[in-house]
Amino acid sequence: MPRLDSYRRYGSIRILRDGRVRYSPWTFPVLSYLSFLVDGDLIRIETAGRRVMDLTLQQGRVAAAYFLYNVAPDDLRGLVDDLRRAGNGLERWIIPCIEHTCLSSTFREDYPEAYAAARELLESSRDLPVADHWKRVRETIFANVEKARAERDAKQATEGKRVKTKSPGRKQRPARRRRSTGETS
Repeated sequence: MPRLDSYRRYGSIRILRDGRVRYSPWTFPVLSYLSFLVDGDLIRIETAGRRVMDLTLQQGRVAAAYFLYNVAPDDLRGLVDDLRRAGNGLERWIIPCIEHTCLSSTFREDYPEAYAAARELLESSRDLPVADHWKRVRETIFANVEKARAERDAKQATEGKRVKTKSPGRKQRPARRRRSTGETS
């Protein structure tokens, strides 16, 4: 981990459509508490001096984005709002950032309130554009998840365990009715 004094601090960044990043010493108007620390292939995003988000670069282009797990749910909501207002290509990395963070079982299990807030933010941010790079990464992730699920089901089937699947034509039993005790209120 590089020392903090090895980072270069910028007031704003612009992420181009192809993922390249441009840095500026000028801060975003109204968002002067946002700062961007850059060291090699990592961009740390801080709000009021507190690290809240990271962008990783690969060959000079943004490859991934994620929130830190310990960000409080209200801070997470505020950060998404701030990134929306900042624009400059950051808005294309909000959904990838939320999705990438939510993929972690550690985030899901150890920070359930923040996870719930992230899922809520994901639904409310569906109107935002998504970076083209992340669209390709997302397809790969979903394909790998489906492949792993199919392999797990096949393994369970060979071991003689029953695989839980829903058949499309199967009717469900009606709900049981409670018996009346004969009392009236």
